[in-house]
Amino acid sequence: MDPRVFELFEQGGTIADALTRLGEHGDFGRPVTQGAVEAAVLDLLR
Repeated sequence: MDPRVFELFEQGGTIADALTRLGEHGDFGRPVTQGAVEAAVLDLLR
């Protein structure tokens, strides 16, 4: 993992908001979590 993730976490940065919205959009039986989590982590790193 990127060390910046740990540094940001120690400073209070998380992707918790994105996790509460997982699965809101998408068809039944189709995975919709990976892309949302990846996008949230990338946003955190920017």
